Amino acid sequence: MLDRATAQSYLRRVLDAKRWASERIRADCDGGPLLSSARAISTRVHQGRIIEENGSITNAADVAARAAQEAMAAGKGRQGLTQFGRARIDPATRAIVHPFPLKPAPAPTTQSLAAPIPGVNVCGTWLTDFIDTGWGEDFLTNSNAFEPAMHAQAWIIDDGWNFYWSGNLNSQGCTGTLQLNTGTYYLYQVTTGIGRDNKWFNSYYVDDGELTTTYIQPSFTVSSGTTTVTAFGWYNDSAINTAVVAGQILARDAAEAGGMGITPGWPFDLRTNEGCGAGVDPPTDSCYKSPSASLPNGAVQIGTTPVNGYTDDKWKFTIGHEIGHYLSDIAMGMPQHGGWGGDSPLELCACGHYDTSWGNQAHCMQSVEWSGAAQFEGLAHLYGARAFNRTSDGDAIFVYYKPFRSANWTIWWPPVDIDAFNPLQWRNTQCGSPAGHGVEMDWMVFYYEITQGSSSDATTIEDGSVPLTVEI
Repeated sequence: MLDRATAQSYLRRVLDAKRWASERIRADCDGGPLLSSARAISTRVHQGRIIEENGSITNAADVAARAAQEAMAAGKGRQGLTQFGRARIDPATRAIVHPFPLKPAPAPTTQSLAAPIPGVNVCGTWLTDFIDTGWGEDFLTNSNAFEPAMHAQAWIIDDGWNFYWSGNLNSQGCTGTLQLNTGTYYLYQVTTGIGRDNKWFNSYYVDDGELTTTYIQPSFTVSSGTTTVTAFGWYNDSAINTAVVAGQILARDAAEAGGMGITPGWPFDLRTNEGCGAGVDPPTDSCYKSPSASLPNGAVQIGTTPVNGYTDDKWKFTIGHEIGHYLSDIAMGMPQHGGWGGDSPLELCACGHYDTSWGNQAHCMQSVEWSGAAQFEGLAHLYGARAFNRTSDGDAIFVYYKPFRSANWTIWWPPVDIDAFNPLQWRNTQCGSPAGHGVEMDWMVFYYEITQGSSSDATTIEDGSVPLTVEI
């Protein structure tokens, strides 16, 4: 049986390669073959990748998948063997068009030759691929790691597509105790229908305009004495990364006092591999769009802008930020901020220190904007910060995907860790305190401060069934 420790061992050579890659990058920072441009980059941007001898970069998820297949071919068992793909979403019903005919399992009397094993807990995982990890946040701290498939929609099936259990996994990514017969099964899990307590997220992969759900189908074996078994899905894409963040937000919603402001009964649609489109420069950037005739539920679009070579779905804080816009809009509506454009002529208070290859210049963490626009972005940062930090702690980190010009004029290249807990008062200390204007970083810290759980008089973020108590 392939347990978690054995599965993680397949990533050891990836971790060794990461250390080698970091040393290689440091050695080449003076213009060697790895850095074709003159600007310096963080050594962390290659977390989870292998730099081959020929200079090509290989995703660790691909290496892990190859290692798993090699293990299966070597006769180490079917445990962990993963089938994966994408299933079409019916545009009329929004239902999954399953790649095989799911049907209820045969009655127990037809399995009388098998020995039922009581109390089996089956747990699912997603393989993540994030670049903004390990900066002091509390959750999802490792790149290219197996994370519990929290609240994912799943089925336990056999080779004949008979299902023995269906539902949503819990906050540990598990089914809870089941009675299963000895034998081999598959945990078929999808990136749509992620939910708990009537709070729902759908993470879609947009394939040439068509909505699909990514599925993985790792095998696992139940034998005599099995109590807990974990199925490892050796596959990753943008829908999986976004599903992981959605599951994390649901888990924090259950753990945090007052929740995360998720409106019950609303299907929150997250469309990956799809940029915001016209009106944003670059159009491949991520954004949130309010409900409309074309998007009746509204939608977050997780784009494909390659920041340091890593598209937006590789940045978990960016995903959390855009979901924050979505949650706050459905709960209480969007603030009337009149758009961006209040940029200061001061370089420390504008976005001129990077070009659009890094993302849009409409606003950035330190730019002075009209007050409503700064509050609007700061509130979305709050959701991103709360998703990956315990608010009961006396600290918090938000990892940013755009370059940041520090107070000493040094440009910090992404990923950039921003203190979301201690006030910087950037507008007042760096930008001359212009009336009617604000800085989104200041508003993020303000919102985090008044909602963080270690305060004796914390303001809670209620779900959408009651008025949101954080108002702007």
